[in-house]
Amino acid sequence: MVVEIFRHGARAPSNLKFDSSWPVAGDLTSTGIRQLYILGVLMGQKYSHLLDKYNPNSIFVRTSGSSRTIMSASAHLYGVFQGKGPSLQSMNSVNFTIPPFDDAISIDQVVSTLVNITTATPLGFQPPIIQTIQRQEDKMLFVGPWSCYNMGVWQKERETDVTNTEVLTFLNETVTQLRKLGYDIKTFADLADFGDTLIDNYQDNRPMPKGIEFGSSVYLDSVFAFQWFSNYNYLGYGMERVLKALHLLSQIVDWFEGAAKGTNPIKFAFLSAHDTTLLPLLGLYNITDPNCLFENYKSQKAGKPVVHPECVYPIFASQIIYEFYNKTEGPYIKFLYNGKPLKLNKTSDSYEISLSDFAKQSRALLMNLTQNDYDHHCNPILPPTDKSQSASSGSDGLVFWLIGMIIILFLIIGGLLALLFKDIREKKSPDSKFYKLFELENL
Repeated sequence: MVVEIFRHGARAPSNLKFDSSWPVAGDLTSTGIRQLYILGVLMGQKYSHLLDKYNPNSIFVRTSGSSRTIMSASAHLYGVFQGKGPSLQSMNSVNFTIPPFDDAISIDQVVSTLVNITTATPLGFQPPIIQTIQRQEDKMLFVGPWSCYNMGVWQKERETDVTNTEVLTFLNETVTQLRKLGYDIKTFADLADFGDTLIDNYQDNRPMPKGIEFGSSVYLDSVFAFQWFSNYNYLGYGMERVLKALHLLSQIVDWFEGAAKGTNPIKFAFLSAHDTTLLPLLGLYNITDPNCLFENYKSQKAGKPVVHPECVYPIFASQIIYEFYNKTEGPYIKFLYNGKPLKLNKTSDSYEISLSDFAKQSRALLMNLTQNDYDHHCNPILPPTDKSQSASSGSDGLVFWLIGMIIILFLIIGGLLALLFKDIREKKSPDSKFYKLFELENL
């Protein structure tokens, strides 16, 4: 069995603030379609023993709910299954392929182009079943504040933390130059969006924004800012990064354990997703994380070799592959990043890791968290994470307690006043001596 997790192809900028010439933000481009098509052809060739024929029971395809990942999956699978689609039972079947469309001339024109073509489609393409899920429900391929509330809280806290401030200070000269050129760079997020625009314009062969040259220090700094911000600010570290990888890696372990037992019929799983899907896995394996990216970039700026050669950001059309081998001597797994084998067991000389060790390692990396743990950590109500938050939470609690006590006090006073006025009204009734005396005095 093989599991392929790939990032979508080249796209438009997520924010059109710095280049409004793009028609739609975030959409897959023609370059991105071609990237995933080529990657699909390569996968079809490399794993032809698994992908020689489409079978919906053994081929699993899922994407995140983003249009660019759905389109990327379509382009990718077009490359995988091109020429492998079904054939018509016979040329006599052509008569049964004509739809009930009320334009016989147009139908004849189309059918005439398919003469002597026995495959269902001209290029023999097999349309696969593609599953997707709404973003708010996605806990596997596109995890964020929409499915885990506290991730939004943690991201907000990181925007101005010590680590982000250190990196932004390192890039301060570029920020100053961009402001002089008239670009509205106020936050790290602005600089990251600018870097994203440069990447996307280059990939689509569009002109650079005014005053920017490809390969210049400003260009490189801005691109690094995007990669840093996407890795550190969106994904965080420690527990948060584990939560982002929890459901995906757990599913992979379940698939492989099922394959070893003969209960999992899936031969190939295609998962079309994002850089923020690949990065948590790469971080858990100490392949790519914010620290190694920063160290590598500082080395490059100084004209020195990179410190961490394997630490590479997952650019467009990047992929992670898990290969499962069910051999008689014992099932094992191989891990590849952009086609290059990497060791999951750093202490071993082998690129292979046994299924039992892989499962044990995966659960340890995921801190043995369960679905209930995920829900607990993602819940809006969490205990404070540090002393400053604790002090803030304590003072907030005192304020709410005082407000509550004041409200209760007003309710008690209001009740007593209501009873008092009721008693007075009863004494003023026409049958009372008080009322008659009051009436005489006012004649």
